[in-house]
Amino acid sequence: MITGSYESIVEKSKVDFNNHMNDAVYAKEFSNAMESMMDQIALDETGRNEKDYTIFTLESHILYTKEMKVGESIYIEFYLLDYDSKRIHAFFEMKNNLGEITASCEMMLLGVSASSRKAAVLPIEVENKVKELLISKDEWPEKAGRSISMTNKK
Repeated sequence: MITGSYESIVEKSKVDFNNHMNDAVYAKEFSNAMESMMDQIALDETGRNEKDYTIFTLESHILYTKEMKVGESIYIEFYLLDYDSKRIHAFFEMKNNLGEITASCEMMLLGVSASSRKAAVLPIEVENKVKELLISKDEWPEKAGRSISMTNKK
């Protein structure tokens, strides 16, 4: 089950000297998708202001699996995997025009009081939205929960 989505396009300004989308742009597109996710959990601009609450990224891990070229559409689907009183574990898959997965990003997000800039418990409305959108463990995308390692050790 997809929690939500975000769309963009690979413009010429997003391409590097290797003639494909620059790695920093992937991070920016995933960040934009995370902001779209925030809108769905009652933390759009109005919600952030009313609740004096926001989300910070604690950790992210991007896996690049296929090049993105100028003119290709970017589709990012996101999934809410888990949460606790202050954190949200989210996963994002980037796809191209053909529906091929080109990258994925796993994030650990922290709920924060906007005024104190300190970790804070999820507001009840946000927690309820997260619960509603949470997918079950058996629905997790294949790449979720991966860690970086060297499999061929010498």
